Amino acid sequence: KVTADVDLIKKKYQELGYMEATVGQPRTEEFVRRSVLFKKQKMMRLVFPVTPGYLYRTGEIKLEGSKALNLKNLRNLVRLKTGEIYSTKDREKSVDDIGEAFRDGGYVYAQTIPVENLDPKNKIVNVTFNINEGEVAFLNRLEFRGNIYTKDKVIRREMILREGDRFSLSMFKNSILRIKQLGLVDLEKDPDIKPNPDDPTKMDVQVNVKEMQRNNIQFTAGYSGYEGTFVAFSYSTVNFLGAGETLELSLQQGKLVKNYSFGFTEPYLFDKPITAGFNIYDRK
Repeated sequence: KVTADVDLIKKKYQELGYMEATVGQPRTEEFVRRSVLFKKQKMMRLVFPVTPGYLYRTGEIKLEGSKALNLKNLRNLVRLKTGEIYSTKDREKSVDDIGEAFRDGGYVYAQTIPVENLDPKNKIVNVTFNINEGEVAFLNRLEFRGNIYTKDKVIRREMILREGDRFSLSMFKNSILRIKQLGLVDLEKDPDIKPNPDDPTKMDVQVNVKEMQRNNIQFTAGYSGYEGTFVAFSYSTVNFLGAGETLELSLQQGKLVKNYSFGFTEPYLFDKPITAGFNIYDRK
């Protein structure tokens, strides 16, 4: 693990602006320590010789290669600021943010390569972000697996993306969030996204889901001064016929009270975003 620690220490110094930091060969020193019970323990001290070097600041920042997205807008995604301490951590976050912007536009193969040019005289780092957009990717085929009871169209209608649309990563993430908020199914694992073997610009997606508990049954019996002795039964489901319908049935029979109710709600009437329902009850 020592070799890995050397790399991590050097990386940490570069995150703080010490671009020429070096970590020498670690050495060990043996010593004896007395424990609480006055027992001698042989210990080993590990020493990392570090030469931090000079502190570097951010110089000129350039972005090259983008045609689909405005360079001025992309410049706002760069976390490095001219004159401030240069940080490789901010550089990598800038690369991630730029890549995210392209993936949101369907450029799933976009690559951003930062090229650093150190100026030892002025102690600044000039950095150029070279962008290779690649080709636009489209959603080719969308499949759902694991929905045994819930109908496919119920999950599919929550997708903002449609087959044939540009594969926007942000729209896909929002679609997955909408599926979770349905309350009918949950994700079994992360969606499987892979390019089509015949055309890498077409993405095939498989969403693996699992059914959630949909039924609730209750039976109670008791006595109160107002209701007397009674028995009650209730049943409710949030996915009655597999299309997200809500059904509620409640029966209460007693010496002084008789309550009956039945309700049904259809969330997508005629497969359109129109909610319709009714409730019938009789109370004595």
